[in-house]
Amino acid sequence: MAVEGNAVGRSPIVASWRRCLLHHGVPAERNQKAHVLTSGELTDARLRQDRLLYVARPLLEDLFRSVGLSGFTVVLSDRNGVLLDQISNDYDEPDFHQAGLRPGSVWAESHQGTNAIGTVAVDALPMIVFKDQHYMCAVTQLTCVGAPIFDPAGEVIGVLDVTSARHDTEAQTAQFLLPIITNTANRIETEYFRACFDNANIFVANGYSKIGTPLLAADDDDLIIGANRAARRLLDIKQDLNAAPIPRRDLLDRGAQPRGLKAAERSTIKRAIARNNGNMSKAARDLGVSRATFYRMLDRHGLN
Repeated sequence: MAVEGNAVGRSPIVASWRRCLLHHGVPAERNQKAHVLTSGELTDARLRQDRLLYVARPLLEDLFRSVGLSGFTVVLSDRNGVLLDQISNDYDEPDFHQAGLRPGSVWAESHQGTNAIGTVAVDALPMIVFKDQHYMCAVTQLTCVGAPIFDPAGEVIGVLDVTSARHDTEAQTAQFLLPIITNTANRIETEYFRACFDNANIFVANGYSKIGTPLLAADDDDLIIGANRAARRLLDIKQDLNAAPIPRRDLLDRGAQPRGLKAAERSTIKRAIARNNGNMSKAARDLGVSRATFYRMLDRHGLN
């Protein structure tokens, strides 16, 4: 495979091979087998991503029901290329094990060269690595399709991959599967976001995003404390929302002027009344004030 000249700029596969040769120091003889973690190391790696594993498992099973009969295994790795979960048919499993594709094996590009797990984690883009596009000679029979999964900060947290070890798997099959894998990775990302903010109010931001549904998480004070990758790109959010949350109104109506405490109190009162269908006693209880104080607040804001 050529790794010189303009080909590097045109092909992510060529760029990956170049990284392997010049930056990662992957052995040039290309026969290195995937390193496998000890059972204790794998347990630790899984514990670090227990939330991701929990939300992803049902979606991995759904995906396997679609691709398993075609000889594909479904794999979930962390950002370091460690295989955390895998679903395979008994018939195909020995071929995957022989290729080094098993839970606990490490497929980081820096160790295993160009492959759809490690290279997707580096490039943060969906990718097909077809047979002899793999760097290691021992795995050139594999056809791999991978897509990144992002955390709420927009960083790669893992990779979803489907791989076939059958020699008759065609490139067109991988092309057909790529949007399916990408969509499943996006669904895992959405469920992971919801799980990270399970005590927050989750809502969809207005606007269209090519990379998924833009989701925001707001706390009880109406502060935006979380935004997924699609929402961050759509609304140009760059800061750490955990350290510096944004008032929801400031984010979604950036041209609006600050309304002051009186206007905020008036809005809070009207929301309490609406929430309780006009029952003033219940609205007062919601606001934590007596009925008499509540009526004084209504008078002050001209809401009687």
